[in-house]
Amino acid sequence: MQIHWTEKLVAVIASGLLLSFLAALIAGYYFYDLDVADCVTDVPLFSKGEVHQIFDPTNYRSKYEVKVVAKMWTFDPPVIEVVAGSDIDFYLTSTDVIHGVIIQGTNVNLMAVPGVVNFARLSFDQPGEYSFLCHEYCGSGHQSMAGKFVVKSNEGVYRPGDIATAPVAISSAALAGRALLDKNGCLACHSLDGTPILAPTFKGIFGRTQSLSDGSNIVIDEAYLKDSILHPTAKMVKGYQPLMPQMNIPESDLQAIVDYLKSMKVGTP
Repeated sequence: MQIHWTEKLVAVIASGLLLSFLAALIAGYYFYDLDVADCVTDVPLFSKGEVHQIFDPTNYRSKYEVKVVAKMWTFDPPVIEVVAGSDIDFYLTSTDVIHGVIIQGTNVNLMAVPGVVNFARLSFDQPGEYSFLCHEYCGSGHQSMAGKFVVKSNEGVYRPGDIATAPVAISSAALAGRALLDKNGCLACHSLDGTPILAPTFKGIFGRTQSLSDGSNIVIDEAYLKDSILHPTAKMVKGYQPLMPQMNIPESDLQAIVDYLKSMKVGTP
């Protein structure tokens, strides 16, 4: 039986559409960073929203683990504060009905399904406020179900290569200590300009009176600096978590770091 030319035309058009859809998927993945959202099975279900800022040793900077619960008719937490440029692992679930989340300034589009944890990874390059909305009709209060990311400036937060753009000249000896802070990832948690990150700032650290977690006070001297680098949990600064790993730094490098910290004044970056 001979195939009519119209049937051939339909087959060609259908094949062309399939190929164009495939090309669009490939282009979206490679050129627009589009990906399929993950339904994760190794993260326990949660019923309360949480935001955790943690240190990522693979690139010497902070990242965030954000757990968001969608429920009638709000998000928990409704406001999420992060630092620009940070990686954000975004986990989403629901405690009642199916909701949805679309995040302004990103390509994240997730479903919030009861009993399921969905996942996406995102980041924001520029400071500002970015809304996220429920895009799945979920009842009479659907239109007011929204939250936002508050993205703070990353000024004072370590980024690889910052050492080359130090705003003031420093001696070669101090530069060696500064480079070692860079090399060992110290500036992912300690700022140089007074900005609090995950650990006390290095700005004006030497000679400062510091409150410790055990309730005592100490004047920061050379011995304390060395001991804190080698044994970071021995004398914890009040208000900070024991996130710093055990360091194995040669004595010469240790002395160079301490010399640099001693040379820093309150106005020195």
